Amino acid sequence: MNHLSSFGSCECGGRPLVSPKSGADLFSTIQELAGTGRRLQDREAAEPSSANSESDEQLAAKVRRLLHGRERRKKIFPAELFADPAWDILLNLYASYLEQRRETITGVICIAGVPATTGLRWVHKLVEEDLLILRDDPLDLRRKWVLLSPTALAAMRAYFIAETL
Repeated sequence: MNHLSSFGSCECGGRPLVSPKSGADLFSTIQELAGTGRRLQDREAAEPSSANSESDEQLAAKVRRLLHGRERRKKIFPAELFADPAWDILLNLYASYLEQRRETITGVICIAGVPATTGLRWVHKLVEEDLLILRDDPLDLRRKWVLLSPTALAAMRAYFIAETL
């Protein structure tokens, strides 16, 4: 059974789909960032230096500020100008990872602010691209936990390291 297609509705608003071209561009950029992240991890393993590194708490706060800024932007400008659910999903999951919190599929879709079917398509696409991992909740089989894959973690880390340089 495909758990992605059997998802119910979500009352978090309806924003339009991002065009396939922009989605493809996003995935290409994420793959490039993942490669950069892996190279940075290799370099850090060879030459550990904590002088420029931020704590997980500081980095999580930076990611949350970025997410809040995106929400403010949606309130001021027409939402369809900036629809980017895949990026919203990745940002939220990265902040949650840094804060050592877990997210469900429902929560991820609601944060992205898209209809449930659109959110599920993006979650499915991110799983196919090896950026997300879905895990069953052993205590509640109706629930799935959504995690960033090691590839996505490396890409997000590379993105935020590059931002601070």
